[in-house]
Amino acid sequence: MYYRFSLKVCIILTNSRIHLLKLLGCLVQASTTAIEFRCDTERKKGDQKSSFAKRLVSFNHLGQLSLSFFMCEPMKKKINKLLTRLTQLVVVLYITCFVGLANAYTPENTQAKPLVFGIVPQQSAAKLARHWVPLLKFISNSTGVELKFATAPDIPTFEKRLAAGEYDIAYMNPYHYAVVSDKNGFKALVHEVGKKIKGIIVAKKNSKIEKLEDLSMQTIAFPAPASFAATLIPKASLSQKNISFQSKYVNSHDAVYRNIATGRFVAGGGIIRTFNALPERFRDQLKIIWTSEGYTPHAIATHPKVNDETRQKLLSGFLAVTKSDSSMQLLKPLRMKGFTQANDQEWNDVRSLDINLLLGHN
Repeated sequence: MYYRFSLKVCIILTNSRIHLLKLLGCLVQASTTAIEFRCDTERKKGDQKSSFAKRLVSFNHLGQLSLSFFMCEPMKKKINKLLTRLTQLVVVLYITCFVGLANAYTPENTQAKPLVFGIVPQQSAAKLARHWVPLLKFISNSTGVELKFATAPDIPTFEKRLAAGEYDIAYMNPYHYAVVSDKNGFKALVHEVGKKIKGIIVAKKNSKIEKLEDLSMQTIAFPAPASFAATLIPKASLSQKNISFQSKYVNSHDAVYRNIATGRFVAGGGIIRTFNALPERFRDQLKIIWTSEGYTPHAIATHPKVNDETRQKLLSGFLAVTKSDSSMQLLKPLRMKGFTQANDQEWNDVRSLDINLLLGHN
């Protein structure tokens, strides 16, 4: 006597593909939201073959997969055991697929993908996350546009990612914005209210360095070649005074200050905001020996793939930060007073300097 069992899998097409079943060497790739399992044994009379034969593996026009095969009497116990295991397997598959796909279609997951918010790494990634993530959560909750914090290990890497379009929205220095607005189509959204960015040169408090001329023939630390107020402006001022010096790039503002505090360099470039954000134990070891004139500050700008509707929501979110005492507290770690709507022409003061540096180079 022979017995037949069949396995039926109902297929409902979706956008994703998953491995559904690997049975008897047959790999079935399918997209599924539901599984129907039916197993039965039927006597097949008049066929005395002693071998075990797989009969059919097919899809019909409804997208239903059918597996049918036959067995002889001596294999009945083994096959029944196999069927029990298959039943358990299909139940597990059903639960996994159903729950997984149900989760995939919850309201939270049907929303648009989060926008990646890139922050120029003037400080360590851990410090940036502590300072920026609470603000980004506030913006996300108030606008319905989810923002995902991102940065880079150093400023040149950030510049490469910025130019490559890896950030949907980014906080960048004035020179970064001047470049990527012209070459990559970034659009300014907001900048800090009532702020002009000023470059500084700092030295160790107990050193004899008091003015720019004292830096002649010295090695000076800077964050990165394209750091606007912390590198480009100080270097330009030194060059205008015909002061010869060597440059050393140490990847971040904090690294500049710490290297000076520990005596590795006699001086370095930074900006007022990051200097004031230093832990007191480091800041007390340093002094500012030079300050530049002010320029339009860092921009928060969106990549051209961000549509106008989303930009308007984000603008409203940033402007709303100053409307309550609780949200104003989010700005304290950033040493900011709030945001104002930005106009691209505000960065013409930076463009007029006619700086030609490639982003992403050390």
